[in-house]
Amino acid sequence: MDRPAEHPLAPRRALSTLARTLALAGLSSLIALPAARASGGDGYEENAYAPEHHVTEAALPGYAAGRLGVVPGSYWRVYLALAWRAAQGHPLSAAETTALNVDGWHVGPTAPDWQARHDEDATGIAAWLATRAQAGAAPVKIEAERATPDYSFFLNCPKDAFDRARQTLAERQRQSVAAPQWAARWLAQQDAVFANCSPPGVQFGQATQPPAVLPPALPAEAPAWLRADHAYQSAAALFYAGQYEAARQRFLAIALDGSSPWQPWGRYLAARCLLRQATLALGPDGQPERSERTRQWLSTARDELSAQAPKFAPAAALLGWVDARLRPAEKAAELAGPLSQAPMDAAQVRALSDYLVLLDSLEQQPGLENRPGLMQAGDPMTRWIGAMQAGDEQRPAALALARREAQAAPAGSPAAVLWLA
Repeated sequence: MDRPAEHPLAPRRALSTLARTLALAGLSSLIALPAARASGGDGYEENAYAPEHHVTEAALPGYAAGRLGVVPGSYWRVYLALAWRAAQGHPLSAAETTALNVDGWHVGPTAPDWQARHDEDATGIAAWLATRAQAGAAPVKIEAERATPDYSFFLNCPKDAFDRARQTLAERQRQSVAAPQWAARWLAQQDAVFANCSPPGVQFGQATQPPAVLPPALPAEAPAWLRADHAYQSAAALFYAGQYEAARQRFLAIALDGSSPWQPWGRYLAARCLLRQATLALGPDGQPERSERTRQWLSTARDELSAQAPKFAPAAALLGWVDARLRPAEKAAELAGPLSQAPMDAAQVRALSDYLVLLDSLEQQPGLENRPGLMQAGDPMTRWIGAMQAGDEQRPAALALARREAQAAPAGSPAAVLWLA
């Protein structure tokens, strides 16, 4: 199975900017306030020497180290977060900046979403197809993404699924040397699973999805290991086909089967069915559903994952993802504190990636549809980013916030100077 699928992360473009003057010891920075633009500025003809939304690659090490220069509110949020951190006296070293791996508005080792969906090497599809070919299977076409009724798409079958299939096939071939037909049967079953990743004929906006492609029934003489795998593969096929309630029941049954090698994964994957269901549910208006029903799915999944977490690392790793959806504002505040000052190790790089996604999601919560939502956040870094990116309608609120923050901070402190208008 896979990690939680996310909708593509799009850059957030500023409508206008808010001026700030930084005059810190060893740090001088002017934050420009250009006139409001009617149509998004430079567009695709980006100025190579002064990009609208980011610093140049050559300038990034110095920028992260505190040589900020002009910091417009049109910068993508990762650059504003780096500016806030540097202004607080916690610039990044050259090694930390390299480890951050800034790529546009992304950070960390994760490839941009388009690549994760379309590049067969990045998706793991190429390696899986090569393994199939070595096993003598006929060529097939597999795609990792699936279209949805709301004219979007999502990564349905991620790299982990194909990597796990390769490993399992190798194991099944080793254990069925004397009867290779069973390994071939396993491969046919797995082909049925992956046929649900992106079934042919599915169109954007199509409300009716095709039926699930299930592994064919087994003959009576099939070995026990193949029967256990068949049960798991059938549940996975239903999951990728979008039949989450049916898949959940299959995974719960696997969790009760002490003879199945997949038993440890049963309850975890049953919880994952709820997460995928909540993530992809659409309301009557065709927009992502945010209702008591989806919140209950998330809450139930969190309870189930929390019970497994002490002894099952994958469940523990998902708790933060669920919390980010159940209480995004609180989670963003939890991440912002360490991000403002802690060494930028691998854990903080992941935290920054999560934080940037959370800022996008905060704008989508009921009552927080626009930038004032960020300006009302529980931590100063998020409030500052929200103020920096305030549009014309929110500018008075942003200026009022800046005055309050500057007055509340100790005189002459980095926080006070940062908020000076």
